[in-house]
Amino acid sequence: MGKIIFASLLFIGLVFAQSGANKTLYAPGEIIIKYEKSGPQTRGKDILNEHQNIFEKLKLRLSGVNIVSCTPVFKGVVNEMIKENQTEEQLFKSKSANKKLNLTSVTLNKTSFSNILLLKIDKPNTDIAALVDSINKNLDVLASEGIKIDYAEPNYIKKVAADSNDPLYSQQWSH
Repeated sequence: MGKIIFASLLFIGLVFAQSGANKTLYAPGEIIIKYEKSGPQTRGKDILNEHQNIFEKLKLRLSGVNIVSCTPVFKGVVNEMIKENQTEEQLFKSKSANKKLNLTSVTLNKTSFSNILLLKIDKPNTDIAALVDSINKNLDVLASEGIKIDYAEPNYIKKVAADSNDPLYSQQWSH
């Protein structure tokens, strides 16, 4: 009898563990979008105007959703673009900027950083998955209105999957 109860509890525990493992975790009320730049590369402070333009167009287009802020995900890149009054491409050709931003040539060839934005919505209980799905299903409609979005996704929360095997891990400054 004890083995049956133990086996039952073990099974129930595994079922709950599996259901929790598949749960999507993302920041409430936050979406990340990547938009396609139209025209020449944006230089310096003009990137902020570009972001504001995308923000205003999305606020008008996404009825029923109040987007309260729009900030670059990679603020360091945007801040350096403004400081150096350069395009992202010019900035990444500069070795000093690559050192400051910790970038590698592999990263630079694959990604544009200044056109990835974090949108915050005023109601954290908004169904983010449905909103992201709606944006991704209407990319053509948005493009016809001058908003060329490559994708939208929830702002996923990263979780550490395993502990470090470094014996001095607990002595590092961040712990």
